[in-house]
Amino acid sequence: NNAYTIARYDEKLGHIIRSNWEREFAEDLIGLGIDYIYEPKRFDLKDCYFTPDFYLPEFNCYVEIVGVFRSKKIEKLNKFKKIYSDTELFVLTKINKKDSLIQKFMTQMEVM
Repeated sequence: NNAYTIARYDEKLGHIIRSNWEREFAEDLIGLGIDYIYEPKRFDLKDCYFTPDFYLPEFNCYVEIVGVFRSKKIEKLNKFKKIYSDTELFVLTKINKKDSLIQKFMTQMEVM
């Protein structure tokens, strides 16, 4: 999996990070004083596994940051939602560079 080959340790965050968008989201969470666990749990989807990017204990939810919605990713997300329907998962992406992932997350939280 190519996503794992670009993983690198981030001194500021104190853990491995796999993308710039994930780093941005983590930094925003820290700035807002929101605790998180990075790649906290591996969910068994029967024929594959899914590891959400973040778990936010304060909100009891998982967050997945997606760069491109490929068919394999969509299939995994759909399986996750079907098997773990009681588990809250927010899927965030950017339409353009100016989009704020943390703003999208907070907006989705307000709707709930």
